[in-house]
Amino acid sequence: MISLCLPVGLLPAGCAAPGAGLNVTEDQRAYCRGETPPSGGSTIYVVQRQPPAAGNAGTIVAAGIAAGLVGVLAVAAIQRARVQECLEEQHAGNERAAGRLPASVAGRPVTGAESVVATQTPPAAADSVVSQPLRPRAANRASPGQFVCPEAGITVRTSSGRTLHFDGADPADALVCLVRRGDDPAQLRLLATIYAAGAMQASDYRALLARFLPYEPGKRVEGTVLSPSGFGQWRFTLAWLGEAELDLPAGRFATFVAEERQQGFAGNSFDGRRRWYFDRESWVPVKVELEVTAGTGWSERPWEARSITETPRQTALHAAP
Repeated sequence: MISLCLPVGLLPAGCAAPGAGLNVTEDQRAYCRGETPPSGGSTIYVVQRQPPAAGNAGTIVAAGIAAGLVGVLAVAAIQRARVQECLEEQHAGNERAAGRLPASVAGRPVTGAESVVATQTPPAAADSVVSQPLRPRAANRASPGQFVCPEAGITVRTSSGRTLHFDGADPADALVCLVRRGDDPAQLRLLATIYAAGAMQASDYRALLARFLPYEPGKRVEGTVLSPSGFGQWRFTLAWLGEAELDLPAGRFATFVAEERQQGFAGNSFDGRRRWYFDRESWVPVKVELEVTAGTGWSERPWEARSITETPRQTALHAAP
């Protein structure tokens, strides 16, 4: 007999709850389930995603009635995974505090009601790399608002702990920027450094960007994008908010500010915004802000540039045998 694991609060007999066997307090467990912590006295650690909103069990039942058993199981699986991810982060934080894990394993601790807000705030980090001013780009001096992928050899160290290495544009597609993360040698192919060029929604992203670029203050475009699950759509709005001077740990930057708003519909209540700050001269993203009005949060963290360095990459030449 197959046992179906439904959301927290609707678990059938024999189905283990998320976080089984982990070193977590009742406060941390309640927080990760989207409930009010009983005492508010435990340390709660920052997670990459916000925990599920309270009442998700009832919401998923309603969604299941509308979408059928496949829909309810899919949403339930996502919720369980998010609760498990949050509990594992609390476990790592507790193990670190007890001296059983290195200090770098878990996120910055916060307490009580600050925890949800903190997931949207870039954690502070010491900067030991000296930034170099970004060199002006001849292509952008001629047409400052025309998008170009950041040149190869630029490295951005962010406040979220991630390092971005830019490898220029795809020679066959100027909108596709080549980016590596950290020590991973694999190149990501990102449309305008924002959207995955290989995603099933790539054609929707391209259609939006074709109307959105180049920079034009006040420009606003709207469109629909296929949902990541392949079922349903999202309403996307892209807008140029203008220009801004930023003083960041990496230096001072004159930036173009772009905002994306994502709104779910047809039973999806998510409503969130992302803002990108692009250096005017190089189109290097130097800051990302996140905001959630409704829903369970973003799968990424906000960040700002803590250092930016440039090392033009050399093409290796091999003599013919």
